[in-house]
Amino acid sequence: MANGVKVLNAVNFYPDMEKWELIDPSQENEDFYNRYLHMLIVLTGDPTSYVQSTPDSIVLNLNVEDLKKWNVKYLVSNPQASVEELLNTNGISTRKLYTDDASNEEIIELIY
Repeated sequence: MANGVKVLNAVNFYPDMEKWELIDPSQENEDFYNRYLHMLIVLTGDPTSYVQSTPDSIVLNLNVEDLKKWNVKYLVSNPQASVEELLNTNGISTRKLYTDDASNEEIIELIY
C-alpha cells in the first residue's frame, strides 16, 4: 500500500464506489463500505455478505467469483486456509509465486 499497490485488506480512507458497485450494483450494503473502513476479507463459495465487527471495521465474506469482477490478480494467503482449493473448485487456477519461510504466507497469482 505504501508503494501505491491497490490492496483490499487494508484501511480504506475513502470508499472506491466504482469497485463496490461491481459487487453491489443496487448499493444495498452502502452503509457497510461508504466510510472510513478497516476491512478483513474472507473468501467463500457462498454469496457475498457483510458483517460489521466494530464501528469502523467489517468482515467481507467475498464470493470468489467477485474476485473476477474486481480483477484481483494476486492473493497473499496462509496455505492452511485452503484458499487454493476453494479457488480451483470455482474455476480459478492459481500459481504460487512465493512462500515466506518465517510466516508461511504465500503469494498466489490468480489465473482466470
